[in-house]
Parts: sequence; C-alpha cells; structure tokens
Amino acid sequence: MKKRICLSAAILFVFQQFGLAQTSLEWNFKEVLYLEVKHVGKEEMSLFGETTTSESNIRFLFKVSPTKVDKAGAILDITILACEDTLTKKEENARKLMFKEFKDQQFLLFVKQNNKEIELSNVNGLNAVFLKALFGDKAKNATDDDKRIAASLAEAMFRTHLIDAFVCLPGNAVAVGDKWRNKRVDLSDPLSHLTIDQEYVLSGRQIHDGKKVEVISWASRIELKPVNNAKGIRSVKLKDVKPIGNPQNEGTVLWDNSVRRPIRVDCVQSYEFEMVFESEGETVKSRRKGSDSFVIQFFTKNPDVK
Repeated sequence: MKKRICLSAAILFVFQQFGLAQTSLEWNFKEVLYLEVKHVGKEEMSLFGETTTSESNIRFLFKVSPTKVDKAGAILDITILACEDTLTKKEENARKLMFKEFKDQQFLLFVKQNNKEIELSNVNGLNAVFLKALFGDKAKNATDDDKRIAASLAEAMFRTHLIDAFVCLPGNAVAVGDKWRNKRVDLSDPLSHLTIDQEYVLSGRQIHDGKKVEVISWASRIELKPVNNAKGIRSVKLKDVKPIGNPQNEGTVLWDNSVRRPIRVDCVQSYEFEMVFESEGETVKSRRKGSDSFVIQFFTKNPDVK
C-alpha cells in the first residue's frame, strides 16, 4: 500500500512538472480590477500617389467592476480612468489626439460565456465624444449618417483595445499542448467586416514575478471583406480588399490560476492590404501597411495612485 501511494505521488509530481496534469481555466469575475492597455501602432498609407507614415502611442486605464455574473457570462461596468495618446506623422511634431476627452466616461461590457465574444452597451457618452472629435463645432448639427459613423468608430476603437484582454477559454480542463478555437466577426466598421479565426494552445508553465503561471498562446487567420449594400461613409464605399501576404495576429497570455484570470497579455498584429473605394462615381485605390503591439496588464489596485 505504501509503495502504491509513493508511486502515485511520484507520477503526480512528474505530470505536474512536465505539464501532463490537466488545468481548469475559469475566469473569476467577482473582483474589481484595473486594466491597463498600452498600444503602439505604425502605419504607412498610400493614396492619390502620396504616402503618409504615422506612429501612434495610446494608453488606456479602465476600472472594471462586475455587476452580474452567471452561466451566460459577465456584465462589467467599465470606467475610463486615464486615456493618453500621441500621433506622430513623418516631418511633423508629435501631437495629442482626442482620447483624453474619454476620461471618466462609463459603459457596460458583456463578456459572453468562456469569453467567446464581447458586446458594448450604454455607449451614448462614448459616441458623443467621438462625434465631437470628428466634427468639432459642427457636431451639434450632425446628421444621422454622421452619428452612425461616430458610433461605429467608437465601438471599433474600444473593441480593439479590450477584446484581447478577455482571452477565450476552452470551457473544459486542458493539459499542456491542448488546443481550442474561436471564430468571431467584428461588424463595427461601417465599410468592412473582419473575421478572426483564432487557435489557442496551453503551451506550458513558467515563473513570472515569483509566481507559477500558465502560458496560453494564440495565432489567427484574418479575413477582411467589404460590407454588401453598405451605406458607406458619406459618399465613400469600400468595393474590394486584397490582402498582401498573410495578416498576423498572435499573442501570449500569462494566466494565474491562483486568482483565476490573466495577469498579462502581449499581442502583435501586422497587415498589408490593397483597397478599392468608390467615391462619387470614381474609383480610388489605396494601400495600407501597418503593425500594432499591445501590452495588457491587470491590477488589483489603481497603478496610477502612488
């Protein structure tokens, strides 16, 4: 009997050391968290024979407070505590953008079961800020079309900065090497629909800041298509999109099972597209090439309060 116990303990030790033991990845949405997103984007855009190069640096700090958690998912109250950004274009000095106006805005985020999708709601404040940023003093006389554009762009921006923080989970226990998939369609862009097919893998374990964490990695297949019968943006419609090479969307998640959530997410994206627009009966061709890197961290205390 004693030998069998020792043997069982030895086997369990080997499984744990070499990643053969199964791990349950279930998010604990019951605590208030502070979510910091740092984003560096670089883009080169060619239009009408001219090429513009730009670099943006963006930082958001969100307070994330759970309001309802059940089997369907979690409803989170999001408060924007900080929003900082600069945009640098070639041969221009860095200039501040509009994101500071989002400070203190609130909205709701519905994270569906196993984080397969997120939905934003109660976004009137976000839409109003974006409308003013786009149209300035003319915002008070904005048309319904202008308001639709502002709402679409606001949703796209906040989805972009939040979606990878809430990594999709497998819904069952997994061992190192196990994979799972998730496909989602982003309909927020008024001109195009983005389909992202992501494959996740529990790739191993490591020590981070003195704690043992699970490492989840992902890679994606990306498809961008024009919206059929789209109203477009004013007189502009997207007619065709052709990817050049393979768009990249890859990431790594450090998951702390002792608190049942991620503590850090790093992801990189790169893309190059040829795009054909129609504007007032004329065909316009454009080319966009860019990259984005995101560093996302979770805190239990506000990192901006010393």
